[in-house]
Amino acid sequence: MVLSGLQDLKPERRDEILLAIAKKVEKYNLITPAILFLQMSKPLSFVGSQAVLFSAPIAGAFIDERLIEDFGQIMADRENVERLLTLLEDREEIRAKQEKLEKDQNKLEKARTKLEKGHKKIDN
Repeated sequence: MVLSGLQDLKPERRDEILLAIAKKVEKYNLITPAILFLQMSKPLSFVGSQAVLFSAPIAGAFIDERLIEDFGQIMADRENVERLLTLLEDREEIRAKQEKLEKDQNKLEKARTKLEKGHKKIDN
């Protein structure tokens, strides 16, 4: 079954969809499981994409059918799976750095508070 318009997915649209997926995965704090799943299923990405395209008419009752078709087309190409993996890994790295920065700031704030308490004791 050939779905209409599958050959006209532009790189901008592809990147928009991949970024939306990465943001949704990050929102639910599932980056690590998603990376593991994508790494394991990468060899089967084409088969999975065909399953997505096959289910598009039925799933279209709940989700925009065009979005499903675009997603199926994106996942048919392993390079797009790699793009999604890279996006997820980058977002995970940024999250880890932010987490470390917050911990360091908390430590600094605790040390500052402790130092201020020590100065108050000396002043009294």
